[in-house]
Formats: sequence, C-alpha cells, structure tokens
Amino acid sequence: MDLLYRDRAGAWHVLDYKTNRIPDEATLRTLQAKYHLQVAAYAEALRGRLPGGAAVASYGLWFVSAGVVARWDARARLVRA
Repeated sequence: MDLLYRDRAGAWHVLDYKTNRIPDEATLRTLQAKYHLQVAAYAEALRGRLPGGAAVASYGLWFVSAGVVARWDARARLVRA
C-alpha cells in the first residue's frame, strides 16, 4: 500500500502506485485484473483498524506511466478506470 488517505468528507481510501510500462490498452486491463486482488486485500486488512472502526470507502491502482487510476468502491465495483 503506497497511500492511505482520508478525504474532506472523512472517508478513507487506499491507493497503490504501479510503475509498469504499459504499451497498450490490453496490457493495462491485464495488469488491472492482476493487481486488483492485491489492493482489495489491503482494504480488507484495514477493516476495523481505522479510527472509529471505519472501513475503507474505496481502493485503487495508479498506473503512473499511463496516467490512469482504476478505482473500486467498498463493494468491489469498478467506479473508474
């Protein structure tokens, strides 16, 4: 986990940076699927450990070289890719 932050509304979010070279959309989708379970596990590991017993509201992957953030909500629904 590279970043755990709280937004202005007080919700917690996890973001993991990935520096893979991404030559095309197919590679991006493959890496997104590959790393999804990793960031989901980070969010699960934080369950009940944040102040007040809060849960993570979203978690995501920032593919730095592609400038793309893939984000899932707490129910593991992709909300942005």
